[in-house]
Amino acid sequence: MSGLETWMRDERGKLSGHADVANAMDYMLRRWSTFSRFLEGDGSASAVERSLRGIAVGRKSWLFVGSDRGGERGYVR
Repeated sequence: MSGLETWMRDERGKLSGHADVANAMDYMLRRWSTFSRFLEGDGSASAVERSLRGIAVGRKSWLFVGSDRGGERGYVR
């Protein structure tokens, strides 16, 4: 993981401060400790994200169901 951080810091120094990719790299480098902790974790965050995915995907589908009854019928468990 430290290889990626080193590479990003080296490459970031070569970029203009106005480049979109430079802004993205700055964002990630400012949050590096959190990012690396996420990747080195036990995967429990991924399980939580997977469990919430149905709600996020369904929200778009349920937007125009028309009624509470239609929403209940459209909800798949």
